[in-house]
Amino acid sequence: AVHSGKVDKDDLSKFRAFNSNFSHTAIPETTSPEVVKETIAKAKKEDRPLIIFSTYHSIKRVGDGCSDEEIDIMLSDEGHYLTQKEFNKNFFNINPKKKFFFTATPKITRTDDGRGMNNVEDYGEIIYKMNPAQAIENGRIVRPRLDFVKAPSGGVMERNELDANLGRLVMDSFNQHNSVLGEEVKGKLLIAASGVRDMEVLIESQELKGFMENG
Repeated sequence: AVHSGKVDKDDLSKFRAFNSNFSHTAIPETTSPEVVKETIAKAKKEDRPLIIFSTYHSIKRVGDGCSDEEIDIMLSDEGHYLTQKEFNKNFFNINPKKKFFFTATPKITRTDDGRGMNNVEDYGEIIYKMNPAQAIENGRIVRPRLDFVKAPSGGVMERNELDANLGRLVMDSFNQHNSVLGEEVKGKLLIAASGVRDMEVLIESQELKGFMENG
């Protein structure tokens, strides 16, 4: 099981109890084609199903280890990365019985025979699609909001003015968002900065320090 965040001991015990009847074994972490081949051979000998997890960066080496094997299915998450030249060729050198691609940001090319996901020969036909409006309506994602904050001068900020007001701008935006959520929902703040310098300026700002101290 792969997860992130805190592990709840009760949940972990329930998970282990639930899986106690399943026959499974440890699989080594490796990008060695030889070890992949050995692991496949062992799974065959023990008559066990085998699931291999791989990043796209390691797909060539893993693919070399599977080159002589019959693969039932490949599931490709964030499939738009396969439009990149360094991943595309190595991935499509592997030929399983079935391939499925998942992406929220499909990338296409001008022609239908390029590396884009509009290449039906490589990616196949779309079997399910949901646009953002449908996802919002179905409760799958949160509706985006735009918060507008003004520079003290009312115009475009110069670098020094931005540095002096960055903390206030971030907190003004957060407070606007929080006012819409109401008291029943606790807002969260995710900040994307243009670089380390902006993050340093923000961390040192009095507004953010006050926020961190007071919650």
